Amino acid sequence: MNWDAAGAIGEILGAIVVFATLLYLAQQVRQSVNLARSSQNMSLLDAYGDFNSQIACDPDVADLMVTLQQAPESLSEREVVQSRHMAYRYGNIILSAELAHSQGQITDEQFRMYQDDVSVVLQFYPGLRANLMEIYGLYPDIREMDIWKRINTQNA
Repeated sequence: MNWDAAGAIGEILGAIVVFATLLYLAQQVRQSVNLARSSQNMSLLDAYGDFNSQIACDPDVADLMVTLQQAPESLSEREVVQSRHMAYRYGNIILSAELAHSQGQITDEQFRMYQDDVSVVLQFYPGLRANLMEIYGLYPDIREMDIWKRINTQNA
């Protein structure tokens, strides 16, 4: 075997190794992206869990949510402040979902789940909608987001 043939074989083997390395790196990047998306989604679900635990475990908050569900116009001044902060908390969760989606940190399917949740929550707690509209109305950039459109078009 001459040196030219050995060099050609070496180049072919080198190209195969480079190709295999690129395939391996592509797989690692894909796994890393999936792990980051999963982690982001778990963080959002944890925030939902905390929000729901507060309602489930604190009778005063549960009473507030009943009022937001049945007679939001009858809220006391203290309850108005509480409900506004509940809206801030819920709003931050759904806003985080939209920002995560816009940055590719959660999938389209996961984001649709959060969008659907907005409709469900506002259906159960119509008094929360007014608070979200008031709060989000103060932030012009939010008015361009899907979450604002979902809240704004939800039937009162």
